[in-house]
Amino acid sequence: MSLGNRFDQSAVGHQFAAIRVGPDKAYSRGYVRLRTAGPDDEPIVMFNLLSDPRDMQRMVDGIKFAHKILTSRQVSQTVYSVFAGAYTEWIRRLSSPAPHMRAITKIGSMLLDLGKITRTPLMMMAEPRQFAMAKMIRDDKVIEEFARATVLGNWHAIGTCRMGYADDRGAVVDASGCVIGVAGLRVVDASIMPSVPCANTNLTTLMLAEKMSDQIAGKR
Repeated sequence: MSLGNRFDQSAVGHQFAAIRVGPDKAYSRGYVRLRTAGPDDEPIVMFNLLSDPRDMQRMVDGIKFAHKILTSRQVSQTVYSVFAGAYTEWIRRLSSPAPHMRAITKIGSMLLDLGKITRTPLMMMAEPRQFAMAKMIRDDKVIEEFARATVLGNWHAIGTCRMGYADDRGAVVDASGCVIGVAGLRVVDASIMPSVPCANTNLTTLMLAEKMSDQIAGKR
């Protein structure tokens, strides 16, 4: 779970806090394939998010746990509404820096602050009707539908050139980052991690680069 005291940088985004739920160390596996033989053509990247049932179960448990926290006696006194949010197309438009969208979000922010009379209809627009929180929390199947419809990657994709032994057909580099079967070529980034870290990949990538740079420089 990760917490944010604003949804985005718009005026309305500053009115909402967010709890994001998802398995950092996912069991689901995706793939990367060449689209063509041309080096300038982007590859086909399929994440296959939530394809492993263990990830889906953790997502369901996480959403229910987040709801339990937000509706607890201590926390519920500090919030007006709890709803299942998603990065939908209209949310993307609200985040636009265009002048007319900035004006719209400014007006929306003012209406949210006026009180319950204006806040309630605005919140009805924000919550997807088919995924109303009161309905979801009583039915795990509805939570699963919501998760599949709204799931996103967390910008921490790794492992497309994973490290392994020379006789491992799924491995691309050896323990020194050298591409197996190709002389004079190394890969030193998050793509060579053999498994997903349990948290953000930034520090892990820095550690990996320090280790590999020592090896390249011949340091022990």
